[in-house]
Amino acid sequence: MNKPKIMICLCMILAILATAQLPNVKATASTKTSEFVPGEVIVGSEEISANTIAVLNAMGGSVIKEIPMFKALLVRVTVGSEYEYIQKARNLPGIKYAERNGIVHAAYIPNDPYWSELWNMRIIKADKAWDIHKGNTSTVIAIVDTGVDYNHEDLSAHYITGGYDWVNDDNDPIDDHYHGTHCAGIAAAVMDNYVGVVGVAQCSIWAEKVLDSTGHGSWDDLAYAIWHATNGGADVISMSLGGYSYSSLVDSACTYAWDHGALLVAAAGNDDLDIDLNPHYPASYNTVIAVSATTSTDEKASYSNYGNKIEVVAPGSGIFSTLPGNEYSYLSGTSMACPHVAGLAALLWSYKPSLTNAQLRDSLHSAVDDLGTPGKDIYFGYGRINAYKALVPSPPQMWQYHFRISPFPDQVWLNTTPQAGGTLLYGFVNLTYTHECYPAPVLGWATGNSFYMAIDFKTSPSCYELGFIVGTISTASGKFYGTQNGTSWTGPTSVTLVPISQSTSEGSSRTCDAIEEVNPQAWRYHFTLSPIGDHVWLNTASQTGGTLLYGYANLTYADPCYPAPILGWATGNSFYMAIDYKTSASCYELGFIVGTISTASGKLYRTQNGMSWVGPTSVTLVPASQSAVKGSKPSTVYLG
Repeated sequence: MNKPKIMICLCMILAILATAQLPNVKATASTKTSEFVPGEVIVGSEEISANTIAVLNAMGGSVIKEIPMFKALLVRVTVGSEYEYIQKARNLPGIKYAERNGIVHAAYIPNDPYWSELWNMRIIKADKAWDIHKGNTSTVIAIVDTGVDYNHEDLSAHYITGGYDWVNDDNDPIDDHYHGTHCAGIAAAVMDNYVGVVGVAQCSIWAEKVLDSTGHGSWDDLAYAIWHATNGGADVISMSLGGYSYSSLVDSACTYAWDHGALLVAAAGNDDLDIDLNPHYPASYNTVIAVSATTSTDEKASYSNYGNKIEVVAPGSGIFSTLPGNEYSYLSGTSMACPHVAGLAALLWSYKPSLTNAQLRDSLHSAVDDLGTPGKDIYFGYGRINAYKALVPSPPQMWQYHFRISPFPDQVWLNTTPQAGGTLLYGFVNLTYTHECYPAPVLGWATGNSFYMAIDFKTSPSCYELGFIVGTISTASGKFYGTQNGTSWTGPTSVTLVPISQSTSEGSSRTCDAIEEVNPQAWRYHFTLSPIGDHVWLNTASQTGGTLLYGYANLTYADPCYPAPILGWATGNSFYMAIDYKTSASCYELGFIVGTISTASGKLYRTQNGMSWVGPTSVTLVPASQSAVKGSKPSTVYLG
């Protein structure tokens, strides 16, 4: 019998069918992964002199070319030591900059004959991204739509079986409309086969048919499709569909997929409505990335929905892609924008498979070209996606702020990145100081008019300390606490963040005694950080305006990297906790948890290789007994 349908309108505006058919000749694509000339560094100086060259040579380099018109030198160094050499060179007097010698080449141009029609791929810099990575078929994109023409000449090589037709209750999700096939081509049409078009990622396509031949479907079929794709191993779930009625069932299905590690992307809708006032589902669910559409001139598409829920935007107007029967078409709508984002997510995930879905979502927020009002806004979210930026993050030396922590001589370089519920702070302390302890990472959080900032530093071969500032943004001041000799804490000391120029100058160095033996029974709390497994011992001390948290990570682990100090702050129902750890003889990292006391849970951010940050990762503080239990030891750079 026929079941009642809840209308799920296709997020598509215009179809101009193109019937051109092309010969099906296949070729193998090549890739270029190098971004820098191995063993070469460019150094800019205030002047080129014999003394400058001698100093650079004495540091372990060999000046092989002068570039006099720009007062620069090309230096050959040992392969693998480029970054170390750059850091040393930047500390020299008279040196303006030091950087890797990048490889320049033409952006990748596929041999697909309709490449000239694909303005959308060029504007998101997909061609530049393909110079680095094109994707691989081990990453799977589920197209939840009208089905997919899996016999299409430009899709069949990427199609994998296992999907389902929930409309007709069979295992043949063939497209009897055209919408799903068009979306599949945008996400993952085959590259370099001398046929048709090319998708954002060279990844696998999985089809879940939930919309019928008229482009309508039901919430129950959508929930089944999300569940089925997740259990089938789909990494990214692309949903170019939606409706304005809330469904607890579909919300639960999306949460299920998210909790099982999938990334969900959905079209925001085509009614030029504020989806904060008129939620459009599934895009408006918390577990789903809402995508709106832009034009070829990077303007908001006139039809595109908008609102604070929009996370990113992508091309959606006049997009040329695949249609059933080996045909091709221009279509418009947020439906077309959605698979661009899904394809980019798959491209990035195949390039960095260790990312969690939360980390991947965060990476997409920063891999954008900012449009409209600076920062996140209701029309463009964080910005229009940029595939090249996703694979090549901004260099770490591009800092937003540089200040001194008065009355200390220490200097901090800092960047900020908006996050759900606040702003992440990350950077370095004493970036230019010529000492084995520096640079040391900085990590923190800002919310409202308050900020909480952890400063990591090494004080001797066996002593690692933490500083923690509880501050006020409007006054650029706060209270500074610090761990002392790895066994206790000091403070508060009143500090002011004094802005200084971005020019380089030295910070301070410190000394301290070795870590003393500590009895774990003396600590007030003992818990594990789930799902990571690391153990934390913690004490609390009441302070004006809040509570100081201090303790150790992996107190009993028999390794020179541990115990590692913890310092943080609790106020109201919120806590902010920094974890210092050593991951190798020369690598010092910070973890920072933004948490809720009542749920004993939070979001973990961490520095990575001393150069950038990853997160958030959802963590829970699980109570443990005070008995001595060994913690975990990281095999790579990981919370420790």
